[in-house]
Amino acid sequence: MAEYALTEIQHLYGIERKADEQELSSEDRAALRQRLAVPILDTLEKWMEKNYKKFLPKSRMGKAIAYTYGLWLRIGTI
Repeated sequence: MAEYALTEIQHLYGIERKADEQELSSEDRAALRQRLAVPILDTLEKWMEKNYKKFLPKSRMGKAIAYTYGLWLRIGTI
């Protein structure tokens, strides 16, 4: 299951790499993130909500999801 999350995170890094390669302005970078990254982040959030209870809270995956989701809630909607 961790493979799914890691793959999605790699996609996010790919978006940032693309922005760097194209030397996008901060406005264009924000537009690219909105168009490409937000759907990935939305899906990842739903995945965390759905799968959190499948892991023991003290397991590595349980801790990783709890930590990430806690940050997610503090940041709010992206």
